[in-house]
Amino acid sequence: MSIRGTALLLTVIWCTIYLVRYFTTRHTSAGLLPTNFGQASLRPKTKVTLHNLQLRYSTGRWNTSHDKLSTFLLKKSTRVSAAVKSFYDIGSIFSAFGMAIGLAGLLWISFNSGWMLFLAIYGKDASPSLANHLSKRAFDAEGAIPPSVTSTSPEIIPIIPGVTVPFGHLPLIVIAVFLSQLVHELGHAVAGARESLPMISAGFSFIVCIPSAFVAFPVAGLKNLTAKARCRVISAGPFHNLAFWGLLLLFARLIPGKLCSLLSGYKNVSNIGKVVVDVNMDSPLSLYLQPGSVVTRLDDVSLSGPMSSVTWTNYLTGDAQPPAMGWCLHRSDLEKADNCCSPSGDKKASPLSCFVSHEPSIQGCMDPVPVLTKPYGYGRCKNSEECARESVCTFLERSNQLMRITVRNPDMADKEETVVLWSGPRLEVWEEVQVGEWLPRVWFLPLRLPLVADLFWQYLKMATISLFFVNLLPLPHLDGAELLRSFLDVLFSDSEPFAYDMEAMEQGRNNEDARVSRRLKERIATFVSRMTASLAVSTVALSGFNLLLKS
Repeated sequence: MSIRGTALLLTVIWCTIYLVRYFTTRHTSAGLLPTNFGQASLRPKTKVTLHNLQLRYSTGRWNTSHDKLSTFLLKKSTRVSAAVKSFYDIGSIFSAFGMAIGLAGLLWISFNSGWMLFLAIYGKDASPSLANHLSKRAFDAEGAIPPSVTSTSPEIIPIIPGVTVPFGHLPLIVIAVFLSQLVHELGHAVAGARESLPMISAGFSFIVCIPSAFVAFPVAGLKNLTAKARCRVISAGPFHNLAFWGLLLLFARLIPGKLCSLLSGYKNVSNIGKVVVDVNMDSPLSLYLQPGSVVTRLDDVSLSGPMSSVTWTNYLTGDAQPPAMGWCLHRSDLEKADNCCSPSGDKKASPLSCFVSHEPSIQGCMDPVPVLTKPYGYGRCKNSEECARESVCTFLERSNQLMRITVRNPDMADKEETVVLWSGPRLEVWEEVQVGEWLPRVWFLPLRLPLVADLFWQYLKMATISLFFVNLLPLPHLDGAELLRSFLDVLFSDSEPFAYDMEAMEQGRNNEDARVSRRLKERIATFVSRMTASLAVSTVALSGFNLLLKS
């Protein structure tokens, strides 16, 4: 989906929302949202608010279920209650480590972005990198997430639709983030029920194209909880994201490929090669690579095995490697006069390619098509001793941008393979050909569906683990800010709420100690919050400058 297509879709969605608002409120006296559905005395209020490009839906319909869960955990099942309490106590510990790791990661990213900007300004990293090509590809292709780029200085590339990933990935990213938020808010709801914290409302909001979920608790009720109970409630959301991420990894490891193939209606052909899912219509390869066909080799590199995706990407985006095997050619065929082997000649004007033997005195020009498109193994050699008497073992001269693509027909029963000869940069093949590992067993199943499902799975794992770390940062409107204060209350409080030392109160020591403790906790929380905000702002600014310099 292009940027124009996405903008058109969002326009249709918001026009539909406003049309629904118009037809549902035109007969009412107010005629404007927010709208309350039902009477408060009969059923919980449901409130829908529409303002500009923000739609918010909140309801109290889940309050009764939340109260029943609280009653079950505290009165009817003490064992389950104790298990839930232990589970969220562990979540508090994991969240403390997650907050520390998130702060360290933010500091590292900020420093790394600043260092890369320094290198870019002073020209030490001025050579064009592959990352620049990958980010530009996002505007034109609908392929998978670009691979990580190895460089002397590690870099984290943010997921920005239309900049670092194709714009068509936006719906998948939005759905993955929304599902991760539902898991997050479920954690707050269950932990709140365990602590007898009443729920005011639950719902979701939709701002432009970004959905989000929420669960609202009374502020006074949350503050009246003990420090450890507050830690459990606040950290439950991020901990649910971490647990959900672990479940996704466990599910992917435990479910065998054969069972997945049987249930999905697709068969995995990664032991043979890569399935051609789509080819850019403007590419000349669209005339030779049929969707559904299987690419088994790139030159002499096999694409079979579990690492076929890595092999495909690394071979097409990496540096060219000299071939391990050459071709046996007759000496008389290499005597054709042409300037393709001449250093001073115009090689681009020649229809022939230069073949060079390990023997320095033997080289010549030949039509590469009949030689390179022979089936694999025919007339191949490592040295001239493996060739006939009047033949020599030759290799393509390295300046020739030729690559052999070995293809098997979509009918996997037919094992006959053909060779497509590509002339040009190999990176263009990576940009113009989209491949996968699954073939449909029946004709009506789409080729692209497994690729979309795998892409969504990757974004879902990325979204839920990102929410774990991001929400634990001690910034305003994030869980980390309140969680930090709760941790400080646990560290600096000597007694539980409403437990007083009467003798100390009479002498005034209790109030003075409490004021000193509160000031110290507030100073620590303020310092950490401001430091985190400064790191976040600098990271965003430096990363933006780096992207601008690469574009």
